[in-house]
Amino acid sequence: MNGKITLLTPYWFLLFTIGFGWFLIAPLVPDVISTFHASLNQAILLISIYGYAVVIVGLIAGFISAKFSVRLSLYVSAVLTLIGFLGRIFSTTYLDLLLFQTISAIGYPMAIAPVGGVVESVMQGRSHTLIGVSVGILFGGCQLDPSWVPISLG
Repeated sequence: MNGKITLLTPYWFLLFTIGFGWFLIAPLVPDVISTFHASLNQAILLISIYGYAVVIVGLIAGFISAKFSVRLSLYVSAVLTLIGFLGRIFSTTYLDLLLFQTISAIGYPMAIAPVGGVVESVMQGRSHTLIGVSVGILFGGCQLDPSWVPISLG
């Protein structure tokens, strides 16, 4: 069983990375406002966009993972997340930052929609335990203190 659980490591890493990248912006709100000449509402939108993505893209993500494959949904999530995170690094305007934050936010529901199928393949019948762990890892990434990350927007 433990050997099978290690198969979830890449998936859990993706979830952790999404969670960390999602809330990495929160402590940088003052820098976003000053660097990109954004309002407080615009800066908060960068964080809220993940919630909007779940509402808008969640059903599509579920359809893709059910109709085609869970693997496709996860690959799309990983690619969108990577493009969005890398794009955020090189953003020079608020609109660029918003665009790349939206791209990375679309990766979130693509990763979380098939969580049941992913963990069911590892632990049939007791997948609820691993679903809880998976969601916990996502929100664990949200709670990690990003102050140790060497990022400067200025």
